[in-house]
Amino acid sequence: MVGSGDHPLHPVLGRFPWRRRKPRAGRGRARALEYVNRGGRVVYSSIKELVDFEDPGPALAFAVLHGDINGQTIVAELVEHHAAGVGVELPDAQSERTRAGLRVLKQLMMKAGLDPKTSIGGQPLEELLAVTWALGAVVYPDVAS
Repeated sequence: MVGSGDHPLHPVLGRFPWRRRKPRAGRGRARALEYVNRGGRVVYSSIKELVDFEDPGPALAFAVLHGDINGQTIVAELVEHHAAGVGVELPDAQSERTRAGLRVLKQLMMKAGLDPKTSIGGQPLEELLAVTWALGAVVYPDVAS
């Protein structure tokens, strides 16, 4: 769960219409994503809702702050979802696909108005997204392909 606090990505996460109620978990349904907003309230979303939202900023911010399989899945699905829209073709070869995905992520950061140099835990946002994308491709190849 992404925690509260005065974090530079909270305004970005706040652009998404989070749910107040936790979606029901069940067969074939992904676990709900949880986020503690600035007011201290736990709010929820699904990966699909976050990825499909017209502004990629909240999904990018959540993925960076939550770099586990959920964050890696979000980044992979964002790349898949937006590649054609930003004019990037995703090749089948893994190394080429990884590089193409990095171009998509750079375009999505620009579209969301995010500064790639924003420091998150001492590391630039752009590098954290690149690592999240690359780890997902290596550790969970099904997610990034």
